[in-house]
Amino acid sequence: HPDAAGLAANQVGWNDAVFAADLDGSGAATLCVNPEIETVPGSPLLLGTEGCLSLPGFFGTVARLESLSLRYQDLSGTPHVTTVHGFYARLVEHECDHLQGVIYLRRLLAPSLVRVANMLEYPLLDLELPEDALAPLLSISADVAFPAPSGPSV
Repeated sequence: HPDAAGLAANQVGWNDAVFAADLDGSGAATLCVNPEIETVPGSPLLLGTEGCLSLPGFFGTVARLESLSLRYQDLSGTPHVTTVHGFYARLVEHECDHLQGVIYLRRLLAPSLVRVANMLEYPLLDLELPEDALAPLLSISADVAFPAPSGPSV
């Protein structure tokens, strides 16, 4: 998908512990098999807006590590360790969460701070909902503002 920076195997029905992601901004996907996150001492948590291909059109604020080390194997079983920062650390945590059955909505700082974007472009998972079903999401206080997502979604 052109708006995705990563994809976990279980998002496409595979039960393998693997995700594919651009880990360095090169545009090339790295396949990470059996990934494990190790925290970088002193790495702060940073707030950032996240979305997900599993829930198109929804975005929320999530705290993630600014830096982390990722241990994984490639498809031939060769071990690798890389340290990622900023957006790429966020991406790795997001994809590893998927492999644990966790979607970013469970990590929101406040569940009421979810916004809906481009509802005409992204039907809500093809569900038939009453007209007022989205009212709680659409009535978020005007003093809560999220920047429009730019670049690939996590």
